[in-house]
Amino acid sequence: MIKPPALLAALLLSSAHGAPLLDHDLNTPPRRQLEAAARDLMKLPEAEVLALVPEQTPFITSDCPACGNTHFARGLERDLWKLTLPGTLTCLKCGAQFPSDKFPLNDKATYLNTLGEKVEIAFHRDAKGRRFALPGALQSWQNGWLVEHL
Repeated sequence: MIKPPALLAALLLSSAHGAPLLDHDLNTPPRRQLEAAARDLMKLPEAEVLALVPEQTPFITSDCPACGNTHFARGLERDLWKLTLPGTLTCLKCGAQFPSDKFPLNDKATYLNTLGEKVEIAFHRDAKGRRFALPGALQSWQNGWLVEHL
């Protein structure tokens, strides 16, 4: 925790060097750019927008059960998946699309979302016992798209 004297010293030092802490440029995008980003979202019916809001904890990721393409980071990996609205994930390595009858949701687990509510997450479990959180990954991508277009 920053103590008040340290905070005051930081403010004075930064002001003395011509860079006050509270005087910054937020680099706000122009209005046209913001309107363009929201245009696709505004075309959707309210029910479709609400369907994009995840019930689960954010940023569930999944490898591709078809080819084994692996995620390496927490969050949306644009070199692994492509989202097509309203709800299809496509693996960029093999082209497999999810949801898919070829990879049934045959397992589930209960987690807490960010509100502390219990939510059930469905998985595809393969013959080797590996679990693929495809519906959770899809909700994460839908949420990411929604946030980008707000």
